[in-house]
Order: sequence, then structure tokens, then C-alpha cells
Amino acid sequence: MASLVVFGTYLTDLDLEEDDAAALLAGPIHKMGDDSAGLALARIYGVRGGGVCINLPKPIVTWMPTVSAPANDCGYSSPSRAWVIHEDEVKAATTSPLDAKADGIFIGIEDFRVEDGWLRGTVRLKVVAAGIKLLDVGLPFKTKNDAVLVDTEIAGFKVKAILTVESVDPPRVCVTVTIKGPLGYKDKKKVCT
Repeated sequence: MASLVVFGTYLTDLDLEEDDAAALLAGPIHKMGDDSAGLALARIYGVRGGGVCINLPKPIVTWMPTVSAPANDCGYSSPSRAWVIHEDEVKAATTSPLDAKADGIFIGIEDFRVEDGWLRGTVRLKVVAAGIKLLDVGLPFKTKNDAVLVDTEIAGFKVKAILTVESVDPPRVCVTVTIKGPLGYKDKKKVCT
């Protein structure tokens, strides 16, 4: 069974930063690992999986088991902590009530119309990978051609959303979302009007 090593520090009331408070209010807050010994809030800075160390571009605030070990890998050392999270625990990670409960790409195309020769509408996009909500956005569009809606990296995952114009008469567009992440994580979905 594959596993990840997660690196970070436990949070105390004195450690909370403005970004942490925003994350706690807006989500996502995740629970990973065996919680039989209890959980504590932690700020996660990086992971190691498949022999590859990944420093997160922005730390994640999450619930982690109170049992951990001193960090001694991927450039992390004490007072940082290390947790071993098994693949089945990552897949079973739960999120705040605002988040989808399962991994997946959720795409909706709303208010789609042709106006003055332009294709218009809004793409609703929610992306959850390895229990982490990467995106939850509404993206308005006005186009006559294909367009890249999202091309970014979030928490070690590369997310790309492309709007393609399949037909002008009758009007038809498609949105294709691809995700690539740590440990060979891949997902792809296409939705059309």
C-alpha cells in the first residue's frame, strides 16, 4: 500500500496567522490519517511520496493525528513534524461541509447563450483531488474562439480547464478539465452544452 509522508507543524492559538483563520472559516479543512489517538490542527508545508519531495506553494491548514515523529527528510527538521498517511486514509479524507465529499471534477455550464455573435455563459467548476478542494469557482466567459479558463498549480496539483467552441450554429461549447498531481494522480473530465 502506498503512503505519503506529510511535513508540518502543530498549530496553537498563538500560531494562527490571518491566512490560517481565513482557511478555517472558508475551508477546506481536512482530516487525514488515523485519528484514534486524537486530532490537532496543523499547518502542512510539504509531502513526500514515491520518493519525490514536494514543497506546497501555500501551506494547508488541516487536522492531523496527535501522534507524529520529528521531521528529518526533504529538508525538514525539528520542530517540524512528520506524519505517515497511507493511501486509503488519503482517499477517505473528509472535508468541511462546504466541500464535496468525494474526489472528482464537477463542471456546470450555466446561462449559455449567443449574444451579438458572442458565445456567453458561466462555467461552474469544483475540483476535489486526494480529498483536497482545489477549486470552487464561477468563471464567466465571452468568446468566439477556444479559451484557457484555468492553468495553475494548487497544493502540488496542476489544474487546467479549457473551453472549446465545438459549433457556432447551433451553438455548442465544451469544457475539459485535467488534473495531474503527486504520486501519479490524474483525472480528466469533459462536459458539453
